[in-house]
Amino acid sequence: MAEKEIIADNLQILYEGPVDPPGFINFVTDFAQKNGFSKTDAKMAERVTEDGRNMELKYVLNKRMNDYLVKQIYVIAKFTNLKKLGKSPKILMQGKVKIILDGWIVTDLEHRYEMKPSVSFVRAVLEKFVTGHHLDKYRSDVAADTNRLHAQLKAFLNLHRYEPRELLP
Repeated sequence: MAEKEIIADNLQILYEGPVDPPGFINFVTDFAQKNGFSKTDAKMAERVTEDGRNMELKYVLNKRMNDYLVKQIYVIAKFTNLKKLGKSPKILMQGKVKIILDGWIVTDLEHRYEMKPSVSFVRAVLEKFVTGHHLDKYRSDVAADTNRLHAQLKAFLNLHRYEPRELLP
């Protein structure tokens, strides 16, 4: 079984104002492509209520570093009470957004080390005291990628807050 270690836990963005959900999806896709990640759609759900549309999007960004290690960033976005804004040429909606980011390192992908308990124990001791420092570089890379995505998503959401007033109701 693969071992997962959480590096960046529960980075949240809370936002209320004009938002562009299709632009958000394109933004995450562009971030993944520019940084060498592959994007997997884990969940896309939409529900229409009296208060507006509610959307939940879950993405997993994967980047295989070697045969032994994969960097993962989980992106969970919840859009609530979305209502279309009036005269905007884009598909802008007014609503609340909650984005949660988690950064993970997944090791032992081929399950080679867990076949025998003695080999698994020796590997754990070696990683802890001898060769564990090589994972520190990957830990810092995952933290940096997750924090970069967090900062860029905050900037993306604030783009539409300062649209010209004649486009907003």
